[in-house]
Amino acid sequence: MSSATTPAGKPPPRAPHGAEETLLSITISTSVEIDAPKQLVWDVLTDFSAYPGEHVFILDCNADGSTHLTHGERYSGVLVALARPFLNKERNQAGYEGFNQVLKQRVESVRDTG
Repeated sequence: MSSATTPAGKPPPRAPHGAEETLLSITISTSVEIDAPKQLVWDVLTDFSAYPGEHVFILDCNADGSTHLTHGERYSGVLVALARPFLNKERNQAGYEGFNQVLKQRVESVRDTG
């Protein structure tokens, strides 16, 4: 589930440390509940050959054994200020939420196949 549909009682997704937005930074942060243990989620996440790039992943264990994933990326530097007019944060946000759903499906599939 995306940060827009976080269930009641769940905290909003945590932004990566130091992720406040400034003129020189853009932060994207999303989250999803994955019905699998934290270690399995981590094992799939750290299969870096499956997806290139640099991302932030925060995993929290839920009481029911599932895992809450917060996923995001922070772009920073002087070029962000110059490129800001061309960056579409909403489209990027949707892409990250799509990644979360694909990851959720993959982890839960791995869980189901043992």
